[in-house]
Amino acid sequence: MGDKMKMICERFEMTQRGVDRKSGLTQANNCLLPNSLTLQLKSDALCRLAAALNSTVDYLVGKEELMKLHDVLKSDPGVRELIELYAMLGAEDKQCVVGWMRYLVSSNN
Repeated sequence: MGDKMKMICERFEMTQRGVDRKSGLTQANNCLLPNSLTLQLKSDALCRLAAALNSTVDYLVGKEELMKLHDVLKSDPGVRELIELYAMLGAEDKQCVVGWMRYLVSSNN
């Protein structure tokens, strides 16, 4: 879970303090998680942590390797905005956007 938390925090440029504030977890509890130390969280705390990280509990605990599309849409406001803007484009512009996104994904792998 710690590696996924670090990756999510880096992607959204979140600090440990920001995660603490959004999740309501104490800094003592939350700082143990990214360091891969075992910590038993109550289910409500784990749900708050997932919400603060724009993620899902299943993704954080390793039940899913990738987040499902509907979970990404619910949890990431940037994705929702991207879809709304995409819907306003004409067919030719949509093809350009898809091509550009494919290029970005392939250049980051």
